[in-house]
Amino acid sequence: MRGRRVDRTNDKVFGIGLSRTGTTSLNQALQLLGFRSVHFPADPVTRFELGSYFRSRRASRLELSIVRHVDALTDTPTVPIFRELSALYPSSRFIMTTRPRSEWLDACDRFWSSAMADLFSIHSPSPFRDYVQLINSAVYGRTDFARGVFSDAYDQHLANVRDWFSHAPSRLLELNLFAGEGWGELCRFLNRPVPAVAFPHVNTLEQAKQSILERLARQ
Repeated sequence: MRGRRVDRTNDKVFGIGLSRTGTTSLNQALQLLGFRSVHFPADPVTRFELGSYFRSRRASRLELSIVRHVDALTDTPTVPIFRELSALYPSSRFIMTTRPRSEWLDACDRFWSSAMADLFSIHSPSPFRDYVQLINSAVYGRTDFARGVFSDAYDQHLANVRDWFSHAPSRLLELNLFAGEGWGELCRFLNRPVPAVAFPHVNTLEQAKQSILERLARQ
């Protein structure tokens, strides 16, 4: 984590885009704007808290301790709980990165066939692998890639988010980095000056694979 902390209240920022929609780029952009932002939170405490919540959602209240120490979270761990986060942090804002469906499906196919396949092939105990599978099941309904299932999940997520924030549209930004959107839209939404640097575009397939290897080494 880097960057000065800009928020000490409940005015958090949550990136709720699906995999391969530019969530890593958004995370770096938030850091450049001064937010203490964490991409795909997977520390042991978060793994325990989300695991417990997903397994007994009806019987427990969401606890996400990491939110007390950062300004922003991005990527799929926040996707299945955006409603809960919205209620817990009523001044928070949400950024849903998007991508054309067919292009997104192709990107997911490549990612699951490569980086995810390597991760899921691990036979020794792996808390990080188990956590990724838990998150994928919560977001997509399965751990492996299936084009039809993912297509339905894509449509459902966009519809759910838009419906939830229809009463408070000022809390939601839809950001399509693949259509050239970037600093202008993001900085207007967050009321931040535009940095004098290019908007980050990171996390190629090879970078994603390397990130997974590094997380496995730290688990």
